[in-house]
Amino acid sequence: MPNPRKRYSTAREFADAVNKAIYESASEKQHEPAAVMSTELATMVSPNVVIRTIIPENPCGACGQENRKTSRFCRRCGHRLDESSPLVTDVCQVGYVSDTGRRFVAAENEDMLLIVQGLCANLAPPPRPFGLFAVADGLRGPQGKSAGGYEASRLAIETVADVLLPLLATPLPSQSSMSPGNNSFLSRGGPPGRTSIPAPLPDTIVEQWLKEGVRRANQVIYHCNADYETSMASTLTTALVYKHHLYITSVGDSRAYHYSPTKGLKCVTTDHTLAANLVEAKLFKPEEIYSSAKNKHLYRYLGQSNRIQIDFIGCEVEVNDLILLCTNGLWHMVRDERLKELLAQGGDPQKLARTLVDEANLAGGEGNVSAIVVGIQ
Repeated sequence: MPNPRKRYSTAREFADAVNKAIYESASEKQHEPAAVMSTELATMVSPNVVIRTIIPENPCGACGQENRKTSRFCRRCGHRLDESSPLVTDVCQVGYVSDTGRRFVAAENEDMLLIVQGLCANLAPPPRPFGLFAVADGLRGPQGKSAGGYEASRLAIETVADVLLPLLATPLPSQSSMSPGNNSFLSRGGPPGRTSIPAPLPDTIVEQWLKEGVRRANQVIYHCNADYETSMASTLTTALVYKHHLYITSVGDSRAYHYSPTKGLKCVTTDHTLAANLVEAKLFKPEEIYSSAKNKHLYRYLGQSNRIQIDFIGCEVEVNDLILLCTNGLWHMVRDERLKELLAQGGDPQKLARTLVDEANLAGGEGNVSAIVVGIQ
């Protein structure tokens, strides 16, 4: 039992003692050596845009491991750290806008955007920056009534980030570890003083990763519907830019475009709508995809069933190319030919994104309008 004479006579004295102990503990921690780990900055710019920047400190050009500022050799693989950081090359320029639209039946914006840039250390060397981008469009119920579209698109974006970021941006752990100065064998068959480092994964695994992110997003929404007896649904189009290659997954009718100054504009995704099916079957003229009410009837979307078919597309990109991800509020209002003209103006991707959304609103703004413009460097 504590000595009664040492007890605090008032609650005020006890509270002051607790605050003093917390302050002193925090001061001590400030002087402790900081742990070496990836720095992640997560920002919710608006309720409809999530931005994350994952910045390794003093990254190794061979394995991508983060190191202290003063380190001369990588603590993971021993590579010299006097080379240029891989983050100074291949980083994309990005612009984004998400708007409610002018003549939408509700004031709520049910689109969600994801923008992530970081350094990928787990694929085939050398490690290079990646850009992960996604657009999700929450769907409305019959007669345009709200059916949890915003919640669905938010779940889709958050799940994709939760699944893919650990795969892309968190270095795989070594199979063994060593303390400084320890020259003993730490792995079977390994030379003294070295750690066993897992072999990097081939770039072909990117398709599996992206599809897994979409599958998990679909399952989250589907099971939420089952648990809460709701009918939430969303589209989802995801793009990964890595080593001048573009990887796309798509479900629904949010689109991805690839613009090249020499080759023009190409829509690289397929709309999963009845109107698009009729155009493909040559029962509709191509321009009818914009005017027909069937362009709002989706036959594939997140939350529809436990299993889902996912489109995957891959292509090369070059310096000065542009990638456009958008919800149907943009391409319903602005035809591809006009999109091509606007993207051909070039310049700041943020200004381009703003121009595209303004153009959609001037054309009527009949729906939420969202766009991500990515400039390849």
